[in-house]
Amino acid sequence: MKMLRTTKFLAALALVIVPATALAATTTVHEPSANDLLQVGAGVNDYRTGLNDATKSGEAWDVRLVFGARQPLGIEAAYIGALNDLTGSTAPGVGTSAPGTTTPALMMNGGEALLRANLGGVNGDIQPYLAAGFGVLGQRVVDRSDLSANSATGYQNSTDLEVPAAVGIDAFLQKRLTLGARIGYRYDFHDTVRADARASDAQAWNATARLGFAF
Repeated sequence: MKMLRTTKFLAALALVIVPATALAATTTVHEPSANDLLQVGAGVNDYRTGLNDATKSGEAWDVRLVFGARQPLGIEAAYIGALNDLTGSTAPGVGTSAPGTTTPALMMNGGEALLRANLGGVNGDIQPYLAAGFGVLGQRVVDRSDLSANSATGYQNSTDLEVPAAVGIDAFLQKRLTLGARIGYRYDFHDTVRADARASDAQAWNATARLGFAF
């Protein structure tokens, strides 16, 4: 009689455990390792040698794809941009409209590719890194209000090669969100946006805060 009760109890327990185990097996989601990253950044851009006397500190932004963000080596591909007001005292002819009606600014847009060395270990949730590469950028003078072309004398449209380098850190948070910070340096070869001066090798620094989605 005792054996019969034990058998019935085990049978009833099996009826509970087996379906629950099967349900758990079918509802468990194993997410793939998030090694790639889509990231946007916004911050400050500041020109140094070549354009430092003609520009003020301004905005910087970028949209960046990172392949292998949690591996020892990764690759970055990015769209970059910046907008820096011109200083009238060193930019003859800036603002050809009536005084005070326009704010001329130097606008930069470009693309770059970088090799990235990740220093936080494979799949590290805190990932410091170093990066360097090459790119192409275009520069032109625009009215800040609507980004239309500004006919400031002494300036012209310019397309140049650049060498970017950066140091930064990314934090991989819960699920797919990442937060980060980055300091970048850019060296422009033979920048000719200042038409009234000989070609110069302009340099710029930028610092951005970053929001990303890992996939």
